[in-house]
Formats: sequence, C-alpha cells, structure tokens
Amino acid sequence: MIRFVNFEVANGELERTVPTLRHILELTSAYDSVIFRYLVRSQVPLDRVLTDVIPDPGKGSAEVAAARARAIAAHAALPDGEARPRGEAARGWVAYLIADRHPEAPKAYRSLAERGGITPDLRNQWIEYLVGVRKEYPAALEAWAEAHKQDGYPAKNRIFNPKFEGAKPSGRMDWSISRHEHATTKTGGGLTVTFDGKDNLAYGHVTQQTYLAAGRWRFEAVAEADGLTTDQRPFFRINDAFDARRLDVSTPMAPERMAAEFTVPAGGSWVSITLQRRQSEKFDNKIAGTLRLKEVRLGQ
Repeated sequence: MIRFVNFEVANGELERTVPTLRHILELTSAYDSVIFRYLVRSQVPLDRVLTDVIPDPGKGSAEVAAARARAIAAHAALPDGEARPRGEAARGWVAYLIADRHPEAPKAYRSLAERGGITPDLRNQWIEYLVGVRKEYPAALEAWAEAHKQDGYPAKNRIFNPKFEGAKPSGRMDWSISRHEHATTKTGGGLTVTFDGKDNLAYGHVTQQTYLAAGRWRFEAVAEADGLTTDQRPFFRINDAFDARRLDVSTPMAPERMAAEFTVPAGGSWVSITLQRRQSEKFDNKIAGTLRLKEVRLGQ
C-alpha cells in the first residue's frame, strides 16, 4: 500500500490515497512520519485529516480488525503482526504537529482531548510546547490542573503537591528531585534533605515551575532544620525561568523562616521555585545537617 501512496503523491494525487492512508495508520506505525509529512506538505485541511485520514481514537478492536481484513484483501504487506493500539495513530499525528510547531497543533490537540485521547506523555509534550514555544503560560497551567486535580490548586496554592505526597507525575509542574552524592532526599510526611558534611556543594536539586499572574504574591516553606552548618544554608529562590531580570527573589536561609513577598510584573511570569544552597567561601565550608520541608505555599 505504501508504494501506491508514494506513487500517487509523486504524481500530485494525494487525494486519491486518503482511504489507503487511513488503512495504513490503523495497522502500523511504521510509516507515520512519511504519511504525516505528506499530509502537512500537501496542506490537506485539518478537518479533512481528522475526519477521513486519522483513525478515531474512540474506535474499538472490531473496527481495527475490519480495517486489517480489508488491507489483507488488498494484498497489503504488513510490517507489524498486530493491529495498532487504540488511539495511537491520533496521538502520533498530534505529537507530530506539536513537534513541527504547526499552527493547527492547538486545534488538533483540542479535538483529541474532547475524545479522551490524551496520554500523560502527550500532555507533557503539549505543555512544553505551550511554555517553550507559544509562551501561553496560563493555558499550560490550565492543561496541567485539568489533568491533576488537587484541593486548592492552583487557585489557593500555586504549588503542586505542596506536601510532597503520593505518586509523582512527570513534568515540569510537579517537583523534580534529582540526586546528589552528598545530599540524600526522602519523601513521606514532607521532604527531608540530609547533607552528609563531606562537600561544599552548590545545591539546586529540588525544583518546580508554574505560572504567576501579575500582582502581589507570598511564598512560605513550613520547615524544620536540625544541625545545619556553615554560613551558606538552604533557601528557596523564586525567579522568572526565562529572564531572571524580571523576577528574582530569595527567602532567608534555614533555620530562619523561609518566606518572601514579591510582586510579579505586568504580563505575568513563568517561574521556577527551587531549593538552593550556595557554595561557601569559608574555610569550614562543608555543609552537614537536615532540612525537613513539611509544606510549601505560594498564593496571593
């Protein structure tokens, strides 16, 4: 079948291949990139693609099996032994448009969302696109909040998972906690960070991002400190993730109360909230001790 498609496209007859394109997409992912590229370059209207080319993510195995039978009857050479999982082709198409930064990507994403076809990985790709390419920060926050229901979020507390509880969804809008050989972390009843006293480390391994509208905001971390050493101890930094000149504030260092009030400039900001520790210039500069974060709050 793909040879037929290639021949017709080469002769400017993509329209004649629409039924065949759909059959191929129902059966295998082997030719996704080729088919999607043909569709974009030929400027087939998105509504036509969604209606006639991309398999409906709501279709069940009976329809896919029927499509496979039609392909076999047409002597198709099938690279895969099994039909594609439900909705995979539609998600592949949307992911392709997002990666291509295509102007129709938002419409295609919304269409798939209305039919319940969005997966966590595709949603994260969409959020990355909204934040990094389109700079549509409120829309990114809305997409995350719709998928991850949580009391008080984002209206009352702009921090997601403020007590470091439960299973972690992947994505920039939940806590990212990376490893450091001289600082161990443990979740459960909050987050505990323990420094082993063997290194003058620069730390920035606990972070989350979110959108803040213009106006006055207040940040506070409810925490306990035990035996923290050196003149440089953990604190929170809140800064515009793309231009720190617009917004860059820090709390006092633990064991002082880690809180700050600040104003987000007009237009709002996509911000990073990061637990940090700067390297010390003192002779006795290797940090030891424990910080226990019980809850982190950010609201107006």
